Formats: sequence, structure tokens, C-alpha cells
Amino acid sequence: NEADDGWISFLSEDGNNIIKVTRLEDVSSVSIRSASMTTASTFSYTKISATSDLLIQANLYGGLWTYGTTQTGQAQVYNSTDAAVIGTTAWDVGGEWNSAAWTSATNNEVRAWTNMVVLESTPLSAGAKSILLRALCSDPSGGGYSTSSSNLTIWEIE
Repeated sequence: NEADDGWISFLSEDGNNIIKVTRLEDVSSVSIRSASMTTASTFSYTKISATSDLLIQANLYGGLWTYGTTQTGQAQVYNSTDAAVIGTTAWDVGGEWNSAAWTSATNNEVRAWTNMVVLESTPLSAGAKSILLRALCSDPSGGGYSTSSSNLTIWEIE
């Protein structure tokens, strides 16, 4: 509150309150040529409460690129501090891209936003966290996945 001596309740009708909202952005670029989850962006976040839940909206702007093969990709939100995936699934990145109609010497790319909303599976402990956006591609020898911008919006809900 304005006097800095108490909390203001948001969305308290169901007993839950938003206690912190944070937006984090990474404008760096990275190319991933791996069939295993590889870090695309790293974010630092400090969780206020061990009993709160984090609702995370993750946005990746990037592309799948290929040299005349079919390429698919996936992304996930990962908590490297506690070595755990946040949420329970990896999300498709940009669908499937097949450039077989093009010559194999041509680098073909489809670019799109990938949006994910995940709720942590088990409440994380309070304190500093390193949260990663990770991605992979299906055919590292025939292309990859690249990002040029990503961001997280994190709602901490008690």
C-alpha cells in the first residue's frame, strides 16, 4: 500500500492473491542445433514465498530452419536452480516445417511467436531462481531452431 505497511489484495474472491508480477525480457539471439533441450534464454527471478505458486507466460520469437528436410521443435520453461521443469510438458515450437520442395542448398526458415502458459508443478522454495527457456529441434544435422527475442511474465500467487 502507499504507506508501505501492508499488502493490497488482488483477486481475493477465491482466497488467492497476486503478490508479485514481473516481466523479464531477453533480446539476445541464439541458434540451437540439438535434439536435446538447450538453453535459449536465462532469466533471474526472486520468489517471495515458498507457499505461493508461479504462473508463467513465456514468449519466444524465433524460427525453425532447415536445408530440405522436415524440422519440428519444442520449448519448455525450466528452473535450473532446482533442476526441474516448470509445468509438465514441452510445447511445440512453430509447428512442422518441411522444405523438401526447396533445394537442399537453400536455408529455409519459418518464424513465429511461441506462447506458453505454465503453472509450477510443485511450489518452489523462496529465494533467487534461474529460470530458463529451453528448446530443441528434431533434425540438428539438417537445420535448427533460432531465437531473436523472448520474455517471461511471472505472476506469483499466494
